[in-house]
Amino acid sequence: MGRGRANGRGRRGAWTLAIALILLSCQSDAAARDIPDPNPAERCANGIAVPNPESNPALVLDCAILLRILDSMPQSEAARPAWDADIPLSRWEEISLGGAPTRVIGAAIRERWGRYREHEPPRILPALARLDGLRKLVIEGDFARGAIPAEIGKLSNLEELVIDGAPQRDYMSSHPPRRPKLPPPKGALGPMPPELGNLGGLKTLIIRRASLKGTMPRELGNLARLERLELGDNFLTGEIPPDLGRLRNLKTLDLSRNILSGHIPPELGSLDKMERLDLGVNKLTGNIPPEFGGLASAVDMNLVGNRIWGGIPPELGDLPRIENMELAANRLAGEIPPELGNLRTLNNHLSLGWNKLTGGIPPELGELENLESLNLGYNRLSGEIPPELGGMRRLQSLNLADNDLSGEIPRGLGELPDLRQIYLDGNGFSGAADMSASAPQSATPTPLFYAALALAGAVFAIGSLAMFASRR
Repeated sequence: MGRGRANGRGRRGAWTLAIALILLSCQSDAAARDIPDPNPAERCANGIAVPNPESNPALVLDCAILLRILDSMPQSEAARPAWDADIPLSRWEEISLGGAPTRVIGAAIRERWGRYREHEPPRILPALARLDGLRKLVIEGDFARGAIPAEIGKLSNLEELVIDGAPQRDYMSSHPPRRPKLPPPKGALGPMPPELGNLGGLKTLIIRRASLKGTMPRELGNLARLERLELGDNFLTGEIPPDLGRLRNLKTLDLSRNILSGHIPPELGSLDKMERLDLGVNKLTGNIPPEFGGLASAVDMNLVGNRIWGGIPPELGDLPRIENMELAANRLAGEIPPELGNLRTLNNHLSLGWNKLTGGIPPELGELENLESLNLGYNRLSGEIPPELGGMRRLQSLNLADNDLSGEIPRGLGELPDLRQIYLDGNGFSGAADMSASAPQSATPTPLFYAALALAGAVFAIGSLAMFASRR
């Protein structure tokens, strides 16, 4: 009996000791949790993130700046880049090192689509502006919010700055291209600080789809080494600064889909290295500068969807390398200059539709034998279709709809081997034309379509093409 009571007391004592140890362990864990983590600089000086930290304090500071940005992000692992002080900085996600002494020279922070549906993303631009060794900075998605800090103009080594508010969003322009503009959303990026003009080494400046607002600072004209300036799909207002004409190394200028107004600066015509010019879908007025005929390197010119008036300058026929020219949906008037027939390098679109052009179709356009799409629809053109258009052997789409054209439809159009789309409705044609020859040779036979012409009872077959020609 006594031995049993002793054993019971022993067991109770063991349980008491075990419970005490568990409580002590919990208290220790709680105490440990109450101890604050080392600050980012201390974490970066652990000898792992930055080897030999005492010999490169600037890299330790770069590391600490990145960790502070990381700490500002939600704790969800999926919403944070793979940055950790227990991993060498050289292996951090989308961070590049270089130079002597070694610094952070490249950083890309990308918000994968939909990460921040429930959380407001942190404003990280001010912190990134402290990485003074940066040569390349890329910010994508919802991180592209908040004002652009003036301090970013102090990044004297920066060569590439990309801020893209919706990198995975794609859109197609409508015809005629019009887009209602709503007010900039909360947290809109902008305005652009004039200090951006201090980045003398900058070669690429892209801020697109980021709800950028305000006017373009004229100081951008100081970026003498700039090759790409893309500010499309924002809420920029005011006029295009003539100072951009001083960017002699510029190859791409994209200011499309903003609310820019005023005349197009003729100074842009001096940019003889320009390959791509896109000013489409704004509220620009005035004439197309004749100086644009001096854009000797231009491959793509898009002025579609503005309020540009006046005639098409014949000087545009001097462009030696142009492949795509879109001037549709403006208020252009007068005749189509025959000089456009000199543009033998045109191989994509020549789009002049939705304007107020008058006169006849220049026969010289038939010299554009590499062109794939010709849009002259929805103007006030008159006369007959020149038979010379039958020489456009690579033409796939022809739009002459809603003009005042008359006469017979040239038989040569029916012999174009690649023609797939033709729109002739809204004119006053007479006679009949057999278009069946333009049907694809490999196409499966389909029922013929018939269209009423101006003369009663006149019909023509168009094979597998959907062609309509009717009297206004």
